[in-house]
Amino acid sequence: MTILLNTNSRPYFGGLGDVCLMAWMAEAAKGTEHEIQFVAEGGKRLLLECLGQTIGQEDGSSVMPSYCYDMELADNGRKPRWQYACDFLRLKTGIKRPVATIPNELLTWAQLEREKQGNGPFVVMFPQTHWKPREWPQSSWLFLGQQLKANGINPIFMVDRKDERYTSSATLSYWGFSLAHVMAMMTVADVIIGNDSFPAHIAGTLGRKTIALMGPTKDTVFSHIPDVSILRASNQPCTGCHFSAPFSQACDIGCSALYGISVQDVIDRVKELLNKPVLRVLQ
Repeated sequence: MTILLNTNSRPYFGGLGDVCLMAWMAEAAKGTEHEIQFVAEGGKRLLLECLGQTIGQEDGSSVMPSYCYDMELADNGRKPRWQYACDFLRLKTGIKRPVATIPNELLTWAQLEREKQGNGPFVVMFPQTHWKPREWPQSSWLFLGQQLKANGINPIFMVDRKDERYTSSATLSYWGFSLAHVMAMMTVADVIIGNDSFPAHIAGTLGRKTIALMGPTKDTVFSHIPDVSILRASNQPCTGCHFSAPFSQACDIGCSALYGISVQDVIDRVKELLNKPVLRVLQ
């Protein structure tokens, strides 16, 4: 029997990162008795189509996956997120990386944009997030861009809407591009850096070297993506606190654990992924 998953899940498990996870589940279920189709609109539909998934029609039988979040919350998020989703749907098929299809003209465009940056490694950064506690500070992003450039690396910001905060003389900013353009740009990046948000999920799904800057969310949300490198502040006891209420009122303004990640921490991780012998913060 086909499972019809409704991606308009509310209030939880309805973000684009979660849609990526559901695509991994659907890929593993192909050819079994429990194949998965999706009810999806807009960017979610485009994402699923790019990842080779089937879009179905709502017939009143669709399942809202937000309920699996209740299972995850009750268990304090101890297991990988994908396991809660599979348990909720009673799937035994596990997960499998979906194969992305990106138009050739967009891949060509992305390669040309990379070449405009000059020689050297190419790093694409995604500083925005829709949930404030997951956002690394703007000042840190700008300083990171400056320091990467000083170390012979070509960074760009890619944002979904014009944001003057990420206009920098050291780092070009791309904004307003389609999801397919964003995915194409990811394919030519040597390293991708993002908050714990959708871009890190899709970059890892595409098999790109990805750094996810983590604060309140547990690493288990990325358990299905081996290409995502988790970076946390090592001196903050409240990292991964999303499943452990109560919270401070300050948490809604910004995550102190996430703010504890230094620019040098990120540069060191970039160095590891690029296998470069020297990267340092330059004064």
